[in-house]
Amino acid sequence: MRKIIILIMSLFVLTSTFAKEYPFEEVLFIEDPGAFYIFEEGLFKAIYISLDYEVTEKKYTYTLKKENAYLIADLKSDEENNKLYIFSADAKHLLMYDYNQKKTIICTRRGTHTTEPWIWSGFHYKATSHLTEVLNGKEVIYKAENLSTWDLTKSWVEGVEGFGIGESVSFLNVGDGSRRIYIINGFFSPEKPSLFYDNARVKRLLIHCFDRDENLVNVEERELNDTGEMQVLEFSKRYDSFQFIIKEVYPGRKYEDTAITGIFCDALDLYE
Repeated sequence: MRKIIILIMSLFVLTSTFAKEYPFEEVLFIEDPGAFYIFEEGLFKAIYISLDYEVTEKKYTYTLKKENAYLIADLKSDEENNKLYIFSADAKHLLMYDYNQKKTIICTRRGTHTTEPWIWSGFHYKATSHLTEVLNGKEVIYKAENLSTWDLTKSWVEGVEGFGIGESVSFLNVGDGSRRIYIINGFFSPEKPSLFYDNARVKRLLIHCFDRDENLVNVEERELNDTGEMQVLEFSKRYDSFQFIIKEVYPGRKYEDTAITGIFCDALDLYE
C-alpha cells in the first residue's frame, strides 16, 4: 500500500504556481477508502484504488462558479462532463456532491490526522415537527432523521403553518462531545438548485447546549448566512447534545417551508 501512496503522490504535482481563488485548490484530499482528489492548475484530478490495488486516474478541466446559492465545479473531459457541488471550501476539509454519481464525497486533507471521516453523522435526531407531501404520487417525509444520512438531497423541513418560528431540531449524544458544528442551510436539490431560494432558510438560531446527563448548560444565539455552502458554529467547549430553535428566517420566494440540508459534528477537533 505504501508503494501505491508514493505512486499517487508522484502523479500529483504539488508545486504549482497557479493562482488560487479558493483555499482548497492545490491541496491533496483523501476520501477513505482509496480515493484522492486535487484541484490544481485548472485540472481536477482523481485517483481511485480498488481492493486489489488497481489504480485508476481521471483528469478533468474545471471552472469554479457560483450558481444560485452554491459553489459549483464544472468538470469536462474527453469522456464525460460532470459537476461537483462544493459545500466546504477550506484547506483542511472538503465536502462535495457528485452530480453524475449522485453521492456525497467526504474528504480530509492528507496528513491532517487520519483518513477517517472528518465529520460525524448518524446521531439520534428529533424535531418538533416535519413536513410531509406527495410528489408524483409518492409520499415524501422531510423528517429530522434525514439529517443523519450522508444523502444531502434529503433535508429536514419544519411542518407547521408559516415559517416555523419556534420549531426546533435536536441531535443527541455526539460521541465524546463536539465544540464545532457544521450546518448546511436551506433545501438542496441538485436537479433544481433554485429550490434553495424558493423555500425559506434559517437566519437566526437559538441554540441550547447540553452535557452528557442532558442538563442544559449553555444557551447561545447565532446568525446564519444566506448561502447553501457549509457554515461552522464554534463553541468554547464540547457539548454532548444540541437543540437548534428557529428564531428568524430568510423568506422563500414561493414557499413558507423552512429547511436545513445537514447538521454535522467535527470528528477531528479531538486531536487538535
